[in-house]
Formats: sequence, structure tokens, C-alpha cells
Amino acid sequence: MLDSAPSHVSLVDAENLAARMGLDRWHDLRLYRVAKQPFSMAALPRLAEGLATSLIAILGRGCKGLVMDLDGTLWGGAVGDLGIEGIELGQDTPDGESFICFQTYIKSLKNRGVILAVCSKNQDDLARAPFLQHPDMVLRLEDISYFVANFDDKARNLRAISHKLNVDLSALFFIDDSPVECAWVGKMLPEVRVLHLSGDPADYPAALDSLHPFPAARLTQEDLTRSASYDAVLQVSEALANTDDIDSFLKELAPRATIESVRGDTIDRLTQLIAKTNQFKMNQRTFSAAELLAGQEHVLAIRFKDRLQDYGIVAVVVLKPQDEYLIIQNWVMSCRVFSRRLEFFTRQIIANIALEANAKKLRLTYTESKKNKFLNKVLPLMGFSYVEEAGFFEAMVVPPEDMLDSFVVVD
Repeated sequence: MLDSAPSHVSLVDAENLAARMGLDRWHDLRLYRVAKQPFSMAALPRLAEGLATSLIAILGRGCKGLVMDLDGTLWGGAVGDLGIEGIELGQDTPDGESFICFQTYIKSLKNRGVILAVCSKNQDDLARAPFLQHPDMVLRLEDISYFVANFDDKARNLRAISHKLNVDLSALFFIDDSPVECAWVGKMLPEVRVLHLSGDPADYPAALDSLHPFPAARLTQEDLTRSASYDAVLQVSEALANTDDIDSFLKELAPRATIESVRGDTIDRLTQLIAKTNQFKMNQRTFSAAELLAGQEHVLAIRFKDRLQDYGIVAVVVLKPQDEYLIIQNWVMSCRVFSRRLEFFTRQIIANIALEANAKKLRLTYTESKKNKFLNKVLPLMGFSYVEEAGFFEAMVVPPEDMLDSFVVVD
């Protein structure tokens, strides 16, 4: 049913909720006959939770990354004390089998776009050894976008992971079997969601799943390739940190930008990207699929790829010609392409569109939030200045300098 539903429709799997709760408790015939309410009073909290989870997915407010401890979380015992052969992982024991199942569950999250990172108090080579050598490990090093194993405090390491992946701390979900580590991270980084894994490891998947940290309304191609995209982002970031000739390096990546149209196979990604609380997002205005389709001639969508990765559609701009102005109603760009100068390329494309429409100026509304503060520095670089009496930003159509760098090509 979901595949045939319009892209703006999301479904709550009531059958799954009822099966988990039990049909006898899900329905109340007396209540139905009195009030025609199809759900029992006991079922309403479950249903409300399902609706809230669906809304979180639609609004893009779920977590992006799962940060994992190792000892006691992905396997039983401490690898530093027991060695690879001594950790509990495998079909020989109930707990060993449970850890395999938990890793399989985490692998499924990675396969639908959740970024995986490791944060372990351990010696780095010992922490990596099970991933490389243990025959029953489901997760492998190539599944981990960022791996931190040292003896620093985990709150500091989580900040480093957030910085390296260019993901806000509020988009990270941390799991650990240590109540002390969980309490410390919760105190120092209250924006990070934390789950203390305790008791039988057979219950770990259900414990994580019950909190719905990674809800998805509809999976797009960008979701499925997100983990690989962040691997490419890290490669670029590390290379940029070790080069003095940034321009040459970016050109060597052979990047290409393609102007995409609003179509049935792209509309889900466009609405998803606009709905997200992003670091590069001018304001909180969102657009439904119907609105984007109706005004598709004024929607600019950009797909980006280079020799490392096809990042998918990473930027959306919704425009509106009005008198002598071209209004930028909203402009959103994925954090995965920060440092690639795609914002300047997009600014030039907007200028070209404005010139064709005979517009004299560009206007946009920028609403500062906790995440998008850095736009205060970016907007002036693109020629925008704040008009205080009007409450918007304005720029001449032609930017201060040519921003259509040769490192990117339009198809």
C-alpha cells in the first residue's frame, strides 16, 4: 500500500503495533459500541507513539548516527583482557548468539543509511582486532564511518566524532553497557540521546528499536548511500587538512553537479531535504510534495558526485519571481558537501535564473537557529546584506565575483 500511496502520504503500521500488544488488548468492543473508537484506551499510547515517530521521520528530526561502545555492547567481555579468542561472540553460547543478532540489527540500520561510529575506551589495535579477525563478527571496519578507541573521556570523543562527520551532536545516538559512561555523556552532552544497555544481550535490539531513534518515512536512494557518502566526506576532509593547494585538490576529485528536475522519482528526496533541520537552511519554511510539483519550474535541485561517491541530490532551492525580484523562499544544502563550495556554484546558478527572468535583485529570509548560525558568515561572502527595515537579506543579481568555478560542471 505504501508503494502505491502518494509521496506526501505516510503510514503507521497499526498491524505491527497490534501484533506486539496483542489483539485482545488492542480492541475494546464495548468502547467501540459506545464511542465508535476502534482502539482500546490501553492501545492509545502505542498509537500516539507510532504517530509521533512518523511525524519525526517526516520532519527529519530523527538521529543520523549510531555511536557504539565495544566491550559488553558488540561482544561479551573485554577484548583487552581476554583477547579475540576469549570474547563472547558466536553460536556456541546464548549470549554469543545474542551479540551476533544485535550486530545484524545494527548492520540493517547501516544498510538503510544510519552512520555508524565507534567510541571505545581501549587500545586502538586491540579494539580493531575483532573487526579484522574474528570469524563471527557481522560488522566490519568498512561499516564504521569513524572509529575512535583511546582512553580519553567519551564526551570529548563524541564531540570529535560530531566534528569529523560534520553531524550535529543532537543527531547522534550513543549506546554503552556502562552506566557510568552513559551518565557522563548524558551530563556533559545533553543533546546526545543515550541508551544504557543492561541485562540480557538478547534484549538489546528491542531496547534500541523501542526508542525509535532512526525513523524513516520513506527511504530514498540518498538514504541508502549515506554511509558511503560520509566515508567519502572523511576522505576529503582529511585530505584538505593535509594540503596547501585546496583548489587543485578539489579539481582532482572531478566533481560534477547536475541540475535535476522535480519528478516522481526525486520528489521524496526534495521534500525530505527541505524538511530537515539542517546547518545550511535559510529558514524553517517547508513545502509539501504537491507544492513543489505545482511550482516545479521554480524549484532548483542539484545532484552532486565526484570520483569518490555519488552523493545524490544535495541541494534544493525554491524560488519565486516577484516584480523586479527573484525571491529565494528557501535554500537547503546537505552537510555532506560542505567544504566543496557548492553553495557558491548554486549562487551563480540562481543569478543566471534571475537574469533570464529580468530580475534586478535577489531576496531571501534567513532565520537564525542553533544549527545554521554559520550562515551569518556565508551570506555576505555571496553578496547578501541585511535590510533591517524590511527584515530580509538582499543581493544584486550578479555576485561580487564569478562563483561558477571550473571544478564543477553542469549537465
